[in-house]
Amino acid sequence: MEERKKLMPRAKHRYWDQSIEPEEWGETPIQVSNRSDIYNRIATDRSAINEVCILPKTKGWIHWDGSIQMCCNDWTDTNVFGNIKTDNFFDVWKHNPELQKLKQELWEGNRAANPICATCNRLPTNRDRNKIKWLKKLEMI
Repeated sequence: MEERKKLMPRAKHRYWDQSIEPEEWGETPIQVSNRSDIYNRIATDRSAINEVCILPKTKGWIHWDGSIQMCCNDWTDTNVFGNIKTDNFFDVWKHNPELQKLKQELWEGNRAANPICATCNRLPTNRDRNKIKWLKKLEMI
């Protein structure tokens, strides 16, 4: 966290208490997410495979080592498009041709375009659906 603060001094930094055990989470509805095949195909719900994924289109992800990744669900660190130690984040995020193509494929619901996305079963949340509507309106303008 301290290294991240040095790299991005003006950003707000949130701490996540990772010491909480699952039994302490309380009664919460959960969706078992395959997280880019991190469970080695144990999660069998594939209903989201043709769903739009807006995470790479609406959120940037910088990993602990500075790598610029497509998504926070790529726990295998497969899709790395640069590193903030050597690359400008916004240049990578807006102009990397491979990343732009993949964002468009996911926007069109084609998760099969990437091997990591093809096994991810994260469903769009209500908040995601609202963002999708808003972004589609912007595209029509």
